[in-house]
Amino acid sequence: MKKYIFAILMMVAAAFAATSCGLEGGDDTNTSNDLTISVDNPVIRADGKSSAKITVKLGDEVVTDGVTIYDGANDSRLEIDDFTFTTTKAGIYSFWATYKTFHTETVSLTAITSPLPELPADPKPTSTVFKKKVFINQFTGTKCGYCPFMISILEKMEETYPGQFVLAACHTYNDDDPAFLDSPIDNAMSVAGYPTVLLNLDKNWKFSDYTKPALLRDAFEKDYGNGKVGTGLAVSTLLDGSSIVIKAQLKVAEGGKYRVGAWLLEDGIKGKQTGSDTIDTHDNCVRDIYSKNSATDFSGALHIMQAGQTADQYFLASLDGKWKSENCHVVVFVCSQKANGNYAVSNVIDCPLGESLAYSYAE
Repeated sequence: MKKYIFAILMMVAAAFAATSCGLEGGDDTNTSNDLTISVDNPVIRADGKSSAKITVKLGDEVVTDGVTIYDGANDSRLEIDDFTFTTTKAGIYSFWATYKTFHTETVSLTAITSPLPELPADPKPTSTVFKKKVFINQFTGTKCGYCPFMISILEKMEETYPGQFVLAACHTYNDDDPAFLDSPIDNAMSVAGYPTVLLNLDKNWKFSDYTKPALLRDAFEKDYGNGKVGTGLAVSTLLDGSSIVIKAQLKVAEGGKYRVGAWLLEDGIKGKQTGSDTIDTHDNCVRDIYSKNSATDFSGALHIMQAGQTADQYFLASLDGKWKSENCHVVVFVCSQKANGNYAVSNVIDCPLGESLAYSYAE
């Protein structure tokens, strides 16, 4: 039996004002009577100079006079000049505010000692036609006797479609798997059997019949299309001790609602695979997930975009001491809203931990 221990995954959004608590969640609506608090920089340097501007709104109106800011750690009143926070001490800081009879939820920021991640220069600032990659989500486990058949199919797809997809292996079958992912994403994606493959975190399309690999190839080719898409991502990643800082930027061709998420993957995990005499090393294993909004929603942080606009998104996490940082890489994806209101991944990039990737254009 699988055992899940639910952990809180810290995901810091770039636009905190979308809900009453200032964090992007599963609800896309706002109430005019909500008092909200947000920060413009969720990550700052602990140098006394780098700063974050705190904004408090009642509905859509910014309020300042009569606003009191409190320390979220001990609920003590803070004196912050001009609503601008600086610090010389690294750590996680949280705030909440009151105004008249209203109060906000809590918003957080992190101060780090290392320089902030910087995105590579945009090679084509006026373009919004990006190279597309499909996100393949593999649900597997070392004690899944039929999983080697699916592993073989995916290995052949990597040879047939090089550079056209990003693979993330969710080892959620057996909890003694050395690559076991302690996250309920299999339940969220309605995975009922193993092996199962999804495309683009879309639980409405699943592939489990490893005797008919053509079905997966056909679905992949239909989704990939001409290899062009109107959603693009740039990313910069930083490892500061055991702290991971990810800065992603989304750029879109069309206005609408989008969501941005990130996962941490690790290669080279040793584990004997049931059903195979040769498989004892596993790559692209999902170690951590930074896109969880609820028990059923792993689509990432909400961004409401205008055509041609960019939006920044930060993710903050910790590297487990058991994971090898040199074997880790970060997958960042953007989900687009479908006609039925659901979200599915429309593009994805894979970046080594500690490195950066610029936008990849199709023309």
